[in-house]
Amino acid sequence: MVQDKHQQVDIEVVAELPDDHYMEALENLRTRKPLLNASTVRLISDAEKEQQARDYHANIRTNVSNDQVCW
Repeated sequence: MVQDKHQQVDIEVVAELPDDHYMEALENLRTRKPLLNASTVRLISDAEKEQQARDYHANIRTNVSNDQVCW
């Protein structure tokens, strides 16, 4: 950085290309795949899916009812 007599400041900016580690990390983020583990994967039965759907809709009804009470 250099300041001359006209109160002007000259700054030299060095444009560097990203290094290999940065590019590799960026590529890993772009192509990231979810980690599936046999111990974490659990199949959901039809009854559980139906219960989840009922819970979801009950939650929506509750939130809509609460919003109407606030008006």
